[in-house]
Amino acid sequence: WYHAGFLVECPRTFCESGEIANDITQGSLLPVILEVVRELRGIFDSSSLIHFGSDERNATQACWKESGKLPDYDIFETRLFDLMAANGWYKPSRVLRWENEEGVKYPHRTGGATHYQYTIPDAIEPQDFGSISINSESNPWTVYCQAREWTTLKPHGLMARMPPNLMTGSTNNKGLLAFVIALSSEFPAMKDPSDLEESISVLCQKL
Repeated sequence: WYHAGFLVECPRTFCESGEIANDITQGSLLPVILEVVRELRGIFDSSSLIHFGSDERNATQACWKESGKLPDYDIFETRLFDLMAANGWYKPSRVLRWENEEGVKYPHRTGGATHYQYTIPDAIEPQDFGSISINSESNPWTVYCQAREWTTLKPHGLMARMPPNLMTGSTNNKGLLAFVIALSSEFPAMKDPSDLEESISVLCQKL
């Protein structure tokens, strides 16, 4: 999207915070999005799920303010799901959106499934997903406890998220194994960090 010609002009905000928005006031943006969706559906034809990313209303406000434009997200999102529905592609429970920073599910958001990335809510819908961030400093016991908490909510899916540098650099192996153990039926519930450490050692011997 950075090279597609749809970005809002807010160079100062982008340089200072890294936040930038696609210009939803451009009429040519929606047809391009639909073609991207069409292509993705053709490539990943074995899945009925599609992830539309964040609902960025709050995160992009500084960018819009600098540009002098006023976005209407409700209109844009309504047009998006209307066009998806017209193509027979729209089933709300199969379209995922990241949990936004403000924790608000806007009424006119395209997609009925929330993919939580900041919080572990008290309750979720059956179609919702969760994610746990695992970086180089993540404590394995914390990862384990978070994953176990998620299992009580029974999300449609749960993902371990790693920053890009971990994909090419040093991986937090114990954190990833703690995630696996938390979701595995082969291991009993861990009582404390030392219990988890012992189970990680057992799992490593099996690998």
